[in-house]
This record gives sequence, structure tokens and C-alpha cells, in this order.
Amino acid sequence: MRRIRAAGRDLTIPPAVNDRRRRQCRTRPARFLRAYLGERWFTREFTADQRDRIDQTVRRMKQGGWLADAAPRGDGKTTITLGLTVWGICYGVVRFPVFISATGPDATFRRDDIKRAFETNDELAADFPEIATPIRALEGSAQRANAQTVNGRRTHLVWTGEVLIFPTVDGSPASGTILVCRGIESSIRGLNVGGRRPDFVFLDDVETRESVRSPSETAQRKRTIDDDITGLGGTGRRIAMVYACTLTTADCLAAQYTDREKNPAWSGIRRRLMTRRPRREDLWNQYIEQRQRDALGGDETGRTAHGFYLAHRAAMNRGARISNPWRYDDRVLPDGSAAEVSALQHCYNIIADAATGWDHFAAEYQNEPPREEVPETTDLSARDVQRRTNDLPRGVCPAGTEAITAGVDVAGRALHWTVAAWVKGRGHVIDYGTMRVASPLVGRLLDEANVEATANAIVDALCELREAFAGGWPEQETTDLLYLDVGLVDAGWGAMDSAVYAFTTSGPRGLWRPSKGFGTSSGQARYRAPATPGKGRRVGAHWHATFQARPACWLYNLDADAWKSYVHGGFQVPAGKVGALTVFGSDAAVHRLYAQQILAEVLTRAWQPGKGFRTWWDQRHRENHWLDATAMACAAAEIAGLRIVAGAAPPPAGADRPGRRRRPGRTAADRAAKLAALKARRAQGLI
Repeated sequence: MRRIRAAGRDLTIPPAVNDRRRRQCRTRPARFLRAYLGERWFTREFTADQRDRIDQTVRRMKQGGWLADAAPRGDGKTTITLGLTVWGICYGVVRFPVFISATGPDATFRRDDIKRAFETNDELAADFPEIATPIRALEGSAQRANAQTVNGRRTHLVWTGEVLIFPTVDGSPASGTILVCRGIESSIRGLNVGGRRPDFVFLDDVETRESVRSPSETAQRKRTIDDDITGLGGTGRRIAMVYACTLTTADCLAAQYTDREKNPAWSGIRRRLMTRRPRREDLWNQYIEQRQRDALGGDETGRTAHGFYLAHRAAMNRGARISNPWRYDDRVLPDGSAAEVSALQHCYNIIADAATGWDHFAAEYQNEPPREEVPETTDLSARDVQRRTNDLPRGVCPAGTEAITAGVDVAGRALHWTVAAWVKGRGHVIDYGTMRVASPLVGRLLDEANVEATANAIVDALCELREAFAGGWPEQETTDLLYLDVGLVDAGWGAMDSAVYAFTTSGPRGLWRPSKGFGTSSGQARYRAPATPGKGRRVGAHWHATFQARPACWLYNLDADAWKSYVHGGFQVPAGKVGALTVFGSDAAVHRLYAQQILAEVLTRAWQPGKGFRTWWDQRHRENHWLDATAMACAAAEIAGLRIVAGAAPPPAGADRPGRRRRPGRTAADRAAKLAALKARRAQGLI
């Protein structure tokens, strides 16, 4: 019975259907791609650049060496790389290829593409039956490979997971070939399967939009290539590698490896879609303007501009040269006209439609990205913030305090707050901390089922914070208790503005006020200040308030960029000067987390192609809550009438002014009792 069952599992490998074609394609890889993969992957003839890319890659596969080949975006470099991987496996040119992509999911997609080529391609199965027959016999069930045999010998086929092992069949060039597909951030160093090491590595566009913008991430990926991937061949062996890429910036990995002066070992090549520009640029400028007018008028396909090109086609084409003449959209539109009629028109459509015009085309399709200026950022460091201590105990106001303000940043799990005391235009952060929000623990906080519970939890936490602040803060010399004048609460998180409104309208009128910040940080709209005050509107320096009918309250709109700049500048102004900010205590180490959050956003100025110099607040870390809370505390001082901003107009009649700070009729015993209660709350962690 075992023999009968084994015979049923044993596979018979048929002969190749077209052995002549198979032999010819061994020395002609481009013909292999068209003959076996053309129906799905290569539907048009190869261009001269594509044929050269194939020849250069095959040379490295056979003879070794490194190659960095930068092609225009969408020119088929990944597809060609996949096709040559299949060719190399079929003919035994590579025995352990490794395919490395930018991310793990990308690597999985590439692995599945190669698997489908052997599972579903009838032409490939007909001429390479020793490879395809065992794979197709699995019929989608990888477990069947465990007992699979050919001529009574196990194939040792592995067709699942990130490591694929091709069937072991006598006489097959691909017998036992190993294929690994991984993301560049995964474990690569020392890759070894069954004592065998890789012999060829394909690097397929290993950068992402995020990694390109981060110099540290770019440096990390370069170290991975230089230190880990180049050593995959083992001791004394230089592994062959091909890096297929497109330049994104002047300092990206692709730019570095294709620079022959900096990395001559990689034999860098930079290919362009438009190898020679047309002579009549004036006509193309008219075409671009007309296409943009068409888009503004609702004609997304630019038919008027298309007609202009058809009328002047000969003159507009003169002198131009395109590396890929098949690169255009030949679809027939509802009006019967073709979307595009030439690759040159396709190039200028890209230029016309892109926000940055030629700069975008030069980077993505010409591999000539313009060099961006190094961003200019603030000189403030976290250590500078930590060292700005004022030697006052925590929670104690300096002598001569004119007002006390607070800012509260609202989030779903915690409130971050900062309290500042103000003396003659100088700010002293006398305390900061967090208050837990007992929001739901199951599901997303902003889901419909959790919104109400989350809002209630935020109101409860704000009320608890208000109660803690009600005890006041003692003044340094007199020990008199001083009380909060103005507190701003962030009403811009999620859909929780109603919760903030409910809190601010439930207590002493004007003590706690809702606010929203507007600026250039991620996810924010720019601040737009009204020209003049009016009915239902108050205007101040970098803030204005609008009256909300429901509920009846004032919403304070803040210029977030200006107030964050005030915070960063305050920690750089010499102590004792107007506008300076300091923090309590004398131990700089205590303020490490606070300083990190103050520097979570950095004012950045950089050149952007097509836009010139642009300034924005670049959020470097997610934890920026104390920066927002401190900025709100500073804005609250201006709202309270202290006029801490240089050049601000004096407070108009009827404007907000600091409220009464000392409660009359308090005896020394009362003040001592209040101070004891304050210390008890602080000991319990409420403050």
C-alpha cells in the first residue's frame, strides 16, 4: 500500500514543448522576457534604455559586480528586475537570489509575483516542466510538498513563507534554488539557509517618501547596504548586486550610489525620459498655460490644449528626443479623440499638472532633482531649556507676580497642563504636569459608541484639575496665596470641543476659556486674523476671540506659530530680560521630559522647488503636549492684558485684565491652612 500511495504521489516530468525556444532564450534574456512573460508584464517592445538595463543586469548576474541603475518613474525597472529573476532561476544563472524592497509588504508582493509566474504561466510551464510541474502539482496547498517525489526522490519543495526553495529535480538548472524576499528594515545580516549564502541581491527602490525626508533614516539604510548586504556572500566573497532606483532628492540613497565620483564601485547610471528638450519652449509654455486654464474651467483632459498641440505638433516636436516613445496614454476619450498622441506630450502634461512643475518632472523622470537648501531651524536645544531654572521651589510664585495663567492641552488619555507666573514681562513656569482622563479602554475613543463616554471623562478630568488649582499658589516673599487669572483649554482635539465648552461655561465666568490653535504644524489650518474688532469679535496680538452662540461663550483663536515661537524665543532670551522664560527649581535633570516636548516641534525654513523658501513648524515627535500647553499659558497672559508681546497695543477699554489675585479677609491661619491643603493635594499626586 505504501508503494501504491508513493506511486500516486510520484510526478512524471514531461519534456519541454519548445526546446529550441528554451535554448535560444538562455543567451537572449530580452527575448525570454517577451516570449514567456510578455503577455502579462511586457506588452511593448523594449526601448534602447531598457535593453541596456537588461544587459547591464545580466552581466552582473553572470560575472559579479555592483550596479546602481536609476530609471524614470514608471519605466518598468521593477518589472524587468522581476522578469530577470525568473530568467536567472530558470537557467541556473543565480542559485540564491535575494530580493530586497523598501518595506516588508512590498517584498511580499514581489515574492507573490514570482510565485504566480511559475504557478499560472502556461508558456513557462510548457518549456520548463521540471520547475513548473512540481509547483503546479501543489494546487495551492503548500503542505503537499512534504510528500512530493519525482522518480521516487523527494523534491524538498518549499512554497510558503518568506524563503522559497525550488524543487530538487535531477537535470534541472533550478534544482534547489533558494529565493528570499525581504524589506530593507528586516533582518538581513548573516542570511544563511542550509549552509548556503546568497549569490545575488536585487535592491528594488529601497527608499520611501518618509525615509527620504529623514537624514538619519537615509544614513541607517545606507549602513544596512554597506555593512550588512555587501557581506551576504560570506568570507572572502564579494556578492553581486543591482540597485534599481529613481532619484527623489539630491541627497537620497539613489543619488549617492549613482554618483560615480562618490561611489565608483557601483558604476552608477542615471537615465532620463526626455534626453533632449524641444527647441520651441515658447509653444510648450503656451500649452502648459492652456492646459491649466482647461483644468480650472472643468476640462480635466485639457482638450483645448490638446487641439493646440495637434495644430503645432511639428514645430513643438522639433529638436526633442524621448527615451521611451511608447510612454503616453493612448486611450480614446468619449469625444473620440486620443488622450495623448506622443510621449513628448505626456512629458509636458506631467509638468503642467504637477504642483511644482519642471522640478517634479526633473526629479521623478529625469533623475535630476534640484538641490534643496539645508533647512534652517531654531538653535534652541533641550539642554538649553533644562538649564533655564530660576531656583524657585515648585509651585511657588516669584515676588511681585502680576498674574498667573495656565494652558491645558486636551487628549483622550491625559491632560497636559502648564502654569506660569508673570513679573514685568517675564514668564516663570511654576508648575506643569498631567491629569489622567478615565476614557473607555475598549475601542477607538472617537468611535460613535465611545464619544459620549470620552467627553464625560474629559469634563471630569478638567473639573478635577480646576479643583486642584483652586487652592492657589504661595508668593515667594509674602507667602500670600495667589490664584489663577486666565486659563486656556484646548478645544481642537477630535470632536471634543463640546466637552471643553461644557467645562468652561460651568465655572467662574472668564476664568477658564476655550481656545483653538491655528498654524503650519501638521493637521492645522493657517491662522487668519481679522482686520479689526467688531460685534462678536475681539482682536489682540496673535489672537482673536469670536462669540459662540451655542453655548454662549467666547472661543479664543490663537496664532499657534507665533506663540510657539514666543516659547522657543523665551528660553533663549537672557534671564531677567523682558520676554524671558524660566522653569522652577535648580536641578536641570528634572526637566528632561518637559524640554523634550518643548523641542518636539521646530521652526524650520527650507527651499522647496517651485515654492521658494517656506517656513513651517516641523513636528519631530508626537509628544508635543507641554509645548502646546506652555504656548497657551503665554497667550493667556496677553489675553489677560499683560501685553507681553513686543509692540502690542495697550489694552482697549473694557478688554480683559488680570482679576483679583488676593482674597480679602484672609488671616495668617487661613493662609496656613490653605497651604497645608495644597501640599496635601500635591502629595496625593493631584497636582
